[in-house]
Amino acid sequence: MSRVTVSPKSRLMLNRLVNAAGGCLFSYLVAHMLLMDLVQRARPTPTDAAAAGHMIALACLPVLILTWFGLYTRYRGAMVVITAGGVAALSGLVVS
Repeated sequence: MSRVTVSPKSRLMLNRLVNAAGGCLFSYLVAHMLLMDLVQRARPTPTDAAAAGHMIALACLPVLILTWFGLYTRYRGAMVVITAGGVAALSGLVVS
């Protein structure tokens, strides 16, 4: 019985697709945490902070996605984006 194997080209395509989905998901989560931190810190006018937070999150999202893919060493971009998310989450916990 012959063994069924996946060609290296299709494996590379699958890895790229998973990496793209993970990069977009984690980048969105970090941008969302930044937005929530801004809204949480602006006690008197949360609507103005939400509007500013949306602009900042939309500006940060492409930068985070490019950081995920742009760093050459394997997994370095992922580590930078995940660390930024951790810092955003911890700053939200410390402030509240």
